[in-house]
Amino acid sequence: YETCQACHYDMITESLNHTAIHWPLVDKKGCMNCHSPHASSGKKLMRKPMLELCADCHADTVARQERSATKHPPIAEGECNVCHSPHSSDNQFILKEDSLIDLCADCHEWQTHTTHPIGEEIIDPRNKNLSLQCASCHRTHGTEYKVFLYFSTTNDLCVQCHVRFRR
Repeated sequence: YETCQACHYDMITESLNHTAIHWPLVDKKGCMNCHSPHASSGKKLMRKPMLELCADCHADTVARQERSATKHPPIAEGECNVCHSPHSSDNQFILKEDSLIDLCADCHEWQTHTTHPIGEEIIDPRNKNLSLQCASCHRTHGTEYKVFLYFSTTNDLCVQCHVRFRR
């Protein structure tokens, strides 16, 4: 990234000041892991389309999405950067938002399709160290079940926490 800094100093300096840095930025190849500095038909001089590029290291995640019963539009459209910052972030998994609920709410109006309480103040009964959030029930990169659920039926999902309703 030292060579790239000549023109992209502010962006690189800002990226390196975050707590979670995407490792390709700081390994031996640096920016050239993802960008072709001399020419590229892709936007922002990407070496190849974003989904293909991300799949080079995250093949398991891309394969899971391809097998998923429901396709997550940002991934299906090859736009991983809708949710993740490609260079760095101060958030876990280099997410663009600190709150997963806020990140999901950028596209999903969860209040209109669920009345289930979620948020920092709602403790997950399966793990007292976690709060209930979107990912408590939905796996954003896909599952073999509809709407990214972890289980085949809503009932199977709900009884994970609401054990008194198990049959």
